[in-house]
Amino acid sequence: MFSLCDSHQYKFLNQPLKWTEAQKICRQKYIDLASINGVEDVVMLLNAVDSNYTGEAFIGLYFKYNSWQWSLTDSEFYKVGETEFRQWGEGQPNNGGGNEYCVLMSSDGKWSDYPCSNLWYFMCYNGKYQFPFLYNHKEQLINQCLKQLHIYRICILKETYF
Repeated sequence: MFSLCDSHQYKFLNQPLKWTEAQKICRQKYIDLASINGVEDVVMLLNAVDSNYTGEAFIGLYFKYNSWQWSLTDSEFYKVGETEFRQWGEGQPNNGGGNEYCVLMSSDGKWSDYPCSNLWYFMCYNGKYQFPFLYNHKEQLINQCLKQLHIYRICILKETYF
């Protein structure tokens, strides 16, 4: 059995910028603003943040054409249903200021809508870690993935038999 251990890689940037400026930096230096496909990605993002930072940071979700969309539009990035993942905080989104079209993730992993023109730190998506392994037992693969990605990484297994 040949398997890959995939895990999204994120970069926290502690440079306060508007959402569009943050998106531009992420696209120039990395891939895009952070897209979050599930709870595993929330954990990865939280682990990428400086340990003493307890504030909020822009992610790649924004409101356009009457729906929430991800900045990263590459359809190969998402599996079925992943573009619909949301982790809103209580009472969110509320468009409280009438122009809250961008999303911040707080240090507890919850999301809130905010004006895109506010200055915030931000999270970029920087590709995937991929570690190929050849093992006879799934348990060996899981243990190796966890070792390679360190304890706080989440492994997603993709299996190919040959």
